[in-house]
Amino acid sequence: MLYTVYNIDINYRGSFELVWEQCAEDVKSLKLLYVEISERDLISVLQKCSSLESLHLAGFSHMLMPGTFLENENDLAILGNSLKNVKNLQLSCSRYLTDSIFLRFTSVIGSLTNLSLSCCQISYQNAICKRFYPADGRVKASEHVLTFNFVLNFIDKIKKTLTMLDLGSTSLDSQSLSKLSKVPDLQLKTLRLVACDQLTKDGIHTLTQYQKQLVELDIGLCSRITDYAVISIADNLPNLKSLSVRRCHGITEVGMENLARLKSLEKLDISHLDVHRWESIHVALAKVQRPKMRWLSLILLQAICRSMVHLEVLLLNGCSAVSDIGLSGHGLGNREDPYKIALGSKAEKLIREEGEVKKYLKKNMSQIISSSECGLKNLPVNILKENSNLWNNKDPVNDEGVIQVSIHCPSLEEFFLSNCSNISDGAILVLSHRLRRLKALDVQKLRVQNLDIGIGFQNLKMVNFFGRIEIELES
Repeated sequence: MLYTVYNIDINYRGSFELVWEQCAEDVKSLKLLYVEISERDLISVLQKCSSLESLHLAGFSHMLMPGTFLENENDLAILGNSLKNVKNLQLSCSRYLTDSIFLRFTSVIGSLTNLSLSCCQISYQNAICKRFYPADGRVKASEHVLTFNFVLNFIDKIKKTLTMLDLGSTSLDSQSLSKLSKVPDLQLKTLRLVACDQLTKDGIHTLTQYQKQLVELDIGLCSRITDYAVISIADNLPNLKSLSVRRCHGITEVGMENLARLKSLEKLDISHLDVHRWESIHVALAKVQRPKMRWLSLILLQAICRSMVHLEVLLLNGCSAVSDIGLSGHGLGNREDPYKIALGSKAEKLIREEGEVKKYLKKNMSQIISSSECGLKNLPVNILKENSNLWNNKDPVNDEGVIQVSIHCPSLEEFFLSNCSNISDGAILVLSHRLRRLKALDVQKLRVQNLDIGIGFQNLKMVNFFGRIEIELES
């Protein structure tokens, strides 16, 4: 099970405590993102998670600011039993995280495989280390600052198991990255350095010299990265499967052409690059057959249509120059190309007709539902089946209409019923018995009294009860 709680106030008593008591032992992954919770309630929540393997805490500034987090040895003993199996730890956006707090928290966690400190205020300067760590050695862990040297010492302790590290949106520079890369026996598979503005080609070159086993590398939004960094990556990382150089404006056509040497790439993000001669993308991608490529983000279509017939994900964010002509395959040349859809074909006409129907339904669904002469229960079955994702926010929707939907649309996978105040527990209980394929359910601001009703859904992965709490379930 995976539970995500986002942007709410948690009080460990009442209905939340009852639900948590029932499911906590089965929770393997827990995310608490920007949650207002006291230290005592947090310990109570974590204490019950005996099977926890992944923990993500973000935005806990209010709890870390006093600097006394987990000072009580009894609390450390309690968490030592519940967090001993945690392999994935993410402490992103922890503004007041210090060396002493980091030491206490990691002391109750086993050998990590994944560690994320993205958006944390890590001090990389040696001058700061000298200021808070006097030469006499009386300070073991600073209570005022989180230093890279302290984090590096922790990484050295878990180097045998650590495979993923995220230091994105920090002040990581090339000198610090070189120290990290040279840690003996460290074998990173995934490294994410998004928006590290101080990072240059020298750091990337050292990284590729010592961490040749890298499979995933993200250096997007690193403004000082140039072609030399791309050349180093192409020279030394033959097993790289995922690469992101998004918004690295120092990369030109020379760097793009060197991407052709990365034969194992499956995912590539080269969006928002200042590349003026797009023939370089054709050299980098289209001239080499890449049957493993599954994910691509860029702003050129014709250069990739021929060689990436197995592409599954294509992002075209901000691609104002791309039109229907390019998306339909026009211009590929071979009219017998099986991957080409000719303009004006019967298939295109059918797609347009279906789009118009869906557009009409989406625009007028609320009026149809609220109509006095045609309620939700009286909608034609074919219209209901066309809308496998229903968004309802009108009071006229009641128990009878929802039950009719469950009878005629047993294949529904997503059902959004937010603000439908006339729906009761009974209707949701009927849904749990009839909609066996339901994966997402939104019942925020309903008159739902029993939170246990969600337990009856066999394949449910996301349920939204309160409007700002989202619980994801993943078997």
